[in-house]
Amino acid sequence: MPGRHGPLAGPIGVFAELLPLSFNMTWTPHGRWMRLHESLFPERHRVARAISESGRLATVVAERGSVTDALHAIWDELTSLSS
Repeated sequence: MPGRHGPLAGPIGVFAELLPLSFNMTWTPHGRWMRLHESLFPERHRVARAISESGRLATVVAERGSVTDALHAIWDELTSLSS
């Protein structure tokens, strides 16, 4: 089994953490994993929900934007969680 180091620090690390969380908020919003995550990381969960509900990332997708566009759209939230 390969070794694992992490989580990655900084805004990019937060982005990497929020991607699967956003997926689960869409497809299994009341699942066991979501409830566990919310209980362990309430601030990250709150920010991820706010990002999801804002529709900013959906807009990036609709406009066929890049990962850079997605990062730009939510950069302030990413930096607030990485400090």
